[in-house]
Amino acid sequence: MKLSNLLTSILLPITGTTYPIQSQQKKTPHNWVAGPHLFPGKVIAGYHANLDEHNTKGWHEYINQKCKKFHACTSTVSFSANNVGSTGGRYWFGYVFRGGPTTPNDYVRDSDEEAEVEDSAVYTISFEDEEEFSESTAICPVDIYRVTYGEWFCSFYV
Repeated sequence: MKLSNLLTSILLPITGTTYPIQSQQKKTPHNWVAGPHLFPGKVIAGYHANLDEHNTKGWHEYINQKCKKFHACTSTVSFSANNVGSTGGRYWFGYVFRGGPTTPNDYVRDSDEEAEVEDSAVYTISFEDEEEFSESTAICPVDIYRVTYGEWFCSFYV
């Protein structure tokens, strides 16, 4: 085993995921949520915030940053929706999941008119190079091929 791989295997549980996280193209309207393969059994954590606390891009970035803090996190979904529970109102919601990379088949449309799910984004990790871990892991936004994303650089196939 390479020294770098040994160090990574020791430090990985402390520092979170080091695999690139890539967007999965989903067709409009953006009312996608986790399907039964992911929810609720593979949820690591769920988050919510008032709608005025984030814009769409900021919320997706926030959830992806949360994912990076969990070694087991392999995908995220984030969206805005009406809280159909006791408090009502519209909020941001996001979930981070374990269980390996996901595919479009792991997500379903939420057509509940009461919930009005919008602004959804789905991200998953990429195992492009499992032998060489890197500090330059990436979270890629939707609808692009290559981008400089804050301090991260990423490329992926769409």
